[in-house]
Amino acid sequence: MSIKYVCVALLAFTAYAIALTQEDKQAFLTSIAPLIGECSKEYGVNPEEIEAAKAAHSGESLKPCFVACFFKKLGVINDNGDFDPEASKAKGKQFFKDVEDQNKVSEIADICTSINAETVSDKTQGCDRSKLLMECYSKNKGGFSPFV
Repeated sequence: MSIKYVCVALLAFTAYAIALTQEDKQAFLTSIAPLIGECSKEYGVNPEEIEAAKAAHSGESLKPCFVACFFKKLGVINDNGDFDPEASKAKGKQFFKDVEDQNKVSEIADICTSINAETVSDKTQGCDRSKLLMECYSKNKGGFSPFV
């Protein structure tokens, strides 16, 4: 499987747009492809693992530190291992042109800020918090789907 396929699979966990245009989707994929590649190599995650998570509609099976690596490189988990909602909102504006989509990203970021109050065992690594963030995103994305 190609890195592009891996990116499309991970897009299901990280994008929230109702009507993602092909242009938005391609811009997002182009931006995250190097991040996915780096984190996949660093944490030994293969495309089959990401496909299994996609099929299960859950990131539960993905290695927490792989998820943290991706979110850190994306800029939504900071060096302290905390979720940065403002960075998430900025990424929403960067990747999605539709104001409704940007607003939904902002709404989800505000909701998911609560994960920063959760106790995690890995302190600043961000692995545990990244899994909490992925769960929060998935729980609150509603009917949003990047696969239109």
